[in-house]
Amino acid sequence: MDTGNRLTETYLRRLKDLADAAGVAWRYAPLHYFLNHPEEAGVKLPVEAAKVPAPAHDSRRPLPII
Repeated sequence: MDTGNRLTETYLRRLKDLADAAGVAWRYAPLHYFLNHPEEAGVKLPVEAAKVPAPAHDSRRPLPII
């Protein structure tokens, strides 16, 4: 478990440093959060994309194991 924590902290630190160097605000959240709320990640969607309604049901499927 220590190895996983150490790797996570190492690479999160590198991402934070890159964000600081680029002058980009840093905010940690799981990827799916920003995919569902792109405006909070600073992404401006085209008007057409912003009008697309979210699916009424949960369309998530497990990823295939390669």
